[in-house]
Amino acid sequence: MPLNTPTMVVVAHENAVIAAGLRCILKTQPGFEVEAWDRDRRLGREDPPDLLVADHATALQWVGQDEGGCRSARNILVVPMGGDDADVRRAFELGIHGYVILDCPAEEIAGAARAVRTLP
Repeated sequence: MPLNTPTMVVVAHENAVIAAGLRCILKTQPGFEVEAWDRDRRLGREDPPDLLVADHATALQWVGQDEGGCRSARNILVVPMGGDDADVRRAFELGIHGYVILDCPAEEIAGAARAVRTLP
């Protein structure tokens, strides 16, 4: 995806306060169009976001939808409250593109989102 094309980002975090914070961080970044996750949205929708930013469980749920042949997001960044090596390894094995623990600086989350959005 060319970097001059806005990146559609959906934030789907199980914690509403964290989701709001992630949306605020990403809305300040040039090139991102950010929207909240609508729980009624079908996971394998026809117009998938370019980047999904989600908690671990939600991201794995979205990746599980890909097994049926339809991609739910082009790139996925997991931003969990915590995690261990096994969680990270499983996420990457299932097709997650990036993983950054929530207690990092906002700049690191934004940088991870920029890096993941450019993956093929």
